[in-house]
Amino acid sequence: RATLSRGETLFLPAGCWHDAHYHDASLALTLRFTEGARFVAPRVAYRLGIGAISGVLERLAPDAWPRLQERLA
Repeated sequence: RATLSRGETLFLPAGCWHDAHYHDASLALTLRFTEGARFVAPRVAYRLGIGAISGVLERLAPDAWPRLQERLA
């Protein structure tokens, strides 16, 4: 867990599960970098698929899913 103050930056490695909660109105900027252009499309498709599955599981088990994510991290 981390709490960021105004002007601070958090780096998350590729594949890192994360969830954000905002205490006040804020603006977030996400930048995604790839090591190279090779296999970018399959990686993007994989991440989108994982995100969709995560969203379904979160809706089906809103209390259990965050705990499972913490265990897997």
